[in-house]
Amino acid sequence: MDLCRHSRRPLSAARGFTLTELLIGVVVSSIGLMAVAAGFVGVQGAVAADSDAKGAIESTRLADAYLERVVRLAGYGVDPRFAFDFNGDKAGIVGANPAFWSDDLALRYRDPAFLRRGSLGSGGLTLALEGSGALAEMGLKLKQGQALLLACSGAQAWWVGTLLADSDEKATSIVLQAYGAPFDSTPPSCLRGASGTSSAYVFLLHELRIRVASLGGQPYLVAYHGLGDPGANTSFDPIAANVEYFKVEYVMNRPQANSTCCLSLPPVDGAAGNWILGDSSADARAYPDPAALAPSYDTAYDDPSRFNAHPANVRFVRLTVGARGGRTLKPNSMSGRAAAAAVIEGIPVPELPANYQRTSLRTTLRVPNLASRSFFVPALKAPSSADLLNVWGG
Repeated sequence: MDLCRHSRRPLSAARGFTLTELLIGVVVSSIGLMAVAAGFVGVQGAVAADSDAKGAIESTRLADAYLERVVRLAGYGVDPRFAFDFNGDKAGIVGANPAFWSDDLALRYRDPAFLRRGSLGSGGLTLALEGSGALAEMGLKLKQGQALLLACSGAQAWWVGTLLADSDEKATSIVLQAYGAPFDSTPPSCLRGASGTSSAYVFLLHELRIRVASLGGQPYLVAYHGLGDPGANTSFDPIAANVEYFKVEYVMNRPQANSTCCLSLPPVDGAAGNWILGDSSADARAYPDPAALAPSYDTAYDDPSRFNAHPANVRFVRLTVGARGGRTLKPNSMSGRAAAAAVIEGIPVPELPANYQRTSLRTTLRVPNLASRSFFVPALKAPSSADLLNVWGG
């Protein structure tokens, strides 16, 4: 027996995958990858939709924070007749590209941090400021068109003018021109030639026009500085992006149950009967009437002139801000909003683009400077008399 001989068994050929097996593997792997991709896309879409919703909410919050600050200043240090301005477009400004709907909120207030003394001299409209470099104390540069309120000592007479040209912080004199309507064009004589304790008080008068406008193809809530034509005004601050709806309503003073004169007065909004202007298409007026009889500082609280449509009788301003997300959603997305004409806050508005995340915020703000009989400028007294106080007030 040959011990070196051993049995040999033939090895089977190495077995690979068949085409069918490969196809099955590819299909199974593809299904798994597609499921992962679908999950990723779904999560990504949810995150994007959530981001859009948060962006719209943030826009309304930014707008509301700004409006709360400036609306409460309306009428501060200003004759209540002129706290709000109703010249030009007032309601229902419609944008086409991008689409938006906007009211116009125009207001005035005196800068609480600015007070100077000066005189117009014996003639002309050159305001001489007292002190060397009178504006330098605050490093202030005034722009052309800036409104100044000049009040005589005792504050019984006053006048509003605007700068003819830019003025730097070293200026000791400023050339003015009359503001014009709604203010008197001719300055009172008490503003001229006075000096020292008899010189005029000089205040900055801020004017803002707030509305929706198109910036780079995007609807923005903006605040224009000055009350001129917004189409030609390049001085503005963008407040909040993607704001496409801005509604302003004016809650007017109304007689109380104990009124002895005025319970029978008709509501200022006519048939609607709720004393709120601009909250319904049924209102006889959409905004206050500057031509109505204005109350003065001496007007009794229970007097018919305090319950008409004059702007000095505004007690609250109700605002609605609507904003959209920054991107369009798929047409079949449940998160989108269909484009359709709608009635918002009782006012018909045109249709807005479809399939955006949208949100709105409504707030009511008290206008404290019109709700009191406090002086519209400080209770300043002429040095020769203790009773020369101003006679205006809301």
